[in-house]
Amino acid sequence: MYRVPNLAQKLVSEMTDRTRETTRMVERTEKMLALGKLSAGLAHELNNPASAVVRSAAMLRETLTRRRRDAILMKGEVIPPQARPSCQSWVSRSTNAELQTTGDSLERADLASDLADWLEQQNAPSELAGDLVDAGISVEQLDPLSKIISHEAFSRGLRILVCDYQILLPDA
Repeated sequence: MYRVPNLAQKLVSEMTDRTRETTRMVERTEKMLALGKLSAGLAHELNNPASAVVRSAAMLRETLTRRRRDAILMKGEVIPPQARPSCQSWVSRSTNAELQTTGDSLERADLASDLADWLEQQNAPSELAGDLVDAGISVEQLDPLSKIISHEAFSRGLRILVCDYQILLPDA
């Protein structure tokens, strides 16, 4: 370094240039990483609603298929005239209802459990109890109807009622 002072100056200059270049590369890498995280977050946010729409569409398709199948099977059933007003009021209530907000979850669970027990005694699908409770349907309303129509028509009618409720209400 003492013999060739220009070499020392050249080496310091070269090292400074390399340090600057390395710093720029690190900054570019950090920017690219930040951009990657941002784009991943954006893709995640865009995919969540899209996935929810796809799941909802699949559930709607499945519910419509079940409803159509039960409606076709119900076509040959004769509903007695005294049962028609009750059926029509339930359909109107379930299609105009909103999720039941009265009462707490424990109260709703108790009502659903009681209704499920009663449905089992009637040889009707007990898995419909929760949706029937949400639609505002109770044992007291169902009991008179269960005595005047066949078990098959009663079960199919309940399934159609639940399908209508699920189709028309969001998050049901």
